[in-house]
Amino acid sequence: MKKIFAVTFTIVLCGLLVCAVIAQSFHQRDEATRVVGPYEGNSMNDGEPLSGYGVDVTKDAYRIGANKFGMLVFADPDATYEAMKKECELGIKVLQEANDLPDMSKRNLGLYAAMVADTQIQDEGLMKNAAFIGVFYDIYENSFAQENTQAENAIENADDKVNEFDFENTYAICRTFLERYYEAAMCGKRFDSGELATNKNLQKYVQLKLEYGKYVNMEQSVHLSYGLSRIEWHPKQNYAFLEVIIEVEGKETGGFSETHQFIIGSQNKKLFIADWYTKGLGTPACLDDTVRGVLDEINDPKVWENDKAANKILKKAEKH
Repeated sequence: MKKIFAVTFTIVLCGLLVCAVIAQSFHQRDEATRVVGPYEGNSMNDGEPLSGYGVDVTKDAYRIGANKFGMLVFADPDATYEAMKKECELGIKVLQEANDLPDMSKRNLGLYAAMVADTQIQDEGLMKNAAFIGVFYDIYENSFAQENTQAENAIENADDKVNEFDFENTYAICRTFLERYYEAAMCGKRFDSGELATNKNLQKYVQLKLEYGKYVNMEQSVHLSYGLSRIEWHPKQNYAFLEVIIEVEGKETGGFSETHQFIIGSQNKKLFIADWYTKGLGTPACLDDTVRGVLDEINDPKVWENDKAANKILKKAEKH
């Protein structure tokens, strides 16, 4: 059973990239999450980008602006959250009943947002009301700094099943992995993938990919923005497929974007990265294309468990 996140109903959901985060729980605001100016000339007077969903966004609770990176944030996200829950009560109810979700809270907003595009709603008014939750979440997530919890907390999975209820954790693992990868490739920091990618063959390949993709001009720091373009759940094979688009900005290297695909599995009550593949024009993608071939979508959660096949890939990578 496949469940796709980045799709539309009749209206187009905003494809906003979310700020780089690791943890699952929203914590506090910092200078990167506060409004410092208007969002490219848009204001609540013209209703952008929240209009068209049947929600009265002219209310003070929905005031938006741009943070120091030019990303959309709410001026008062707590007030906005309460206003959204009240005005989207019917949409929340439809999503909850259709997908057997727990009561909405700030911790599971992402799960509700992920279910928006996968829920068939015939009534146009209800559909728009539910769709507003997804648009709201994109901006709401930008509006907070998040706790930098240890990755071990993110990968606990008591029932060893990978399904929709693991949305926050699976996405957090991908973001954590990518943050550490780019800090290592572009800032020279040490990167140990072992706690996230437990297979020894994949760990070796990650290090080869890192060495191949290191940048000549090291950065002091990089700014990362993430967008989840696709997520699919495969309960029979017990894994999730995620496609994450990342935009990277550095003083020396400038800005660029890459697409990363992940397979997330579960074993011994822990989620883990079973495979990682990069698509784009950068050196990591070039290595993947060369030694693994040009793949549209990775779909084998056991690809690195076959030592013979894995060694062929590793030997190709070592020679490249």
